[in-house]
Amino acid sequence: MNLVPLEAQLLILAVLFYIYDSSVLLFSNEGVITPSWKNWSAQTNLKGLVLLRKRLFFPNLLLPHRPVFRLHWQPESLSQAASVEWQKEKSLYGWFGLPAYGMALALFVITPITYCFFRSDPALLACLALIYLMPVGAGMLLYRHQKPLGVSTKNAWSLFLECLLCPPFTINIVRKLSLARRLQANFVDSAFQLVDAAQWERVQAELIACMDAEIDAADSKDSSARWAASKNRLQGMQKQ
Repeated sequence: MNLVPLEAQLLILAVLFYIYDSSVLLFSNEGVITPSWKNWSAQTNLKGLVLLRKRLFFPNLLLPHRPVFRLHWQPESLSQAASVEWQKEKSLYGWFGLPAYGMALALFVITPITYCFFRSDPALLACLALIYLMPVGAGMLLYRHQKPLGVSTKNAWSLFLECLLCPPFTINIVRKLSLARRLQANFVDSAFQLVDAAQWERVQAELIACMDAEIDAADSKDSSARWAASKNRLQGMQKQ
């Protein structure tokens, strides 16, 4: 006896696909920078679940319009210098929020309501058309903004087909594009530049703890000395 209706199973499957597609695996020397309406946040995820020698990170699942920038941090090159025009970078993804939220609304709100209260073939076909309209819209935006985003034609087609074949992936179109960017920026320098003092203290403390672990695990005096010098530079990065 099937206790869960097929329609509910499909909805659960769509949610699971979305959660799976939202996950990010980070190396220990990687962090993420995320913008909000007025501020920025930085996360090292050094305490995240380890999977395949990387740490599992989930962005805010309710805010798919926010870009997620993956950056490395190199302790030998902490300069406190701004290397990316972050506001300009943030503005590249504005229009892509429309298909992201449109897909979420179509999948998780409009289609279930239509099925429960207006169950008819024309209504359900309209929902299906709406669901597949979102990847098409995302593809058109991608074609228009391909150059500013630095996306190759091959990767643009690959992303479009991925969203078309699995519509829930369209919700993550902003994250997919921003995570694929290869920005010439150091995570530590960018976090120092963008986040407020309280958040910087948290990030700084997590990085110092990581450096202490590297110093303890160093197999040579030179390696230990390099990490210690990097730690001293990091401790000197204080926000007023």
